[in-house]
Amino acid sequence: MYLCFSLARVFDHLGDYERSLEYLIEANNVYRVNHVYDPSNDRAFAEKLKKYFENRQY
Repeated sequence: MYLCFSLARVFDHLGDYERSLEYLIEANNVYRVNHVYDPSNDRAFAEKLKKYFENRQY
């Protein structure tokens, strides 16, 4: 996955946008297979942030 993202960046910098896009699509496909998004993790993190900052004096 990281190699595909890196190659996408290299080809983007070289101006080969079509090849860059191919590697970017492949990298994102690999990422999606290995990482399942769970919105409850984001909600829990947001709640922790709110509690941390709610009583702060600036």
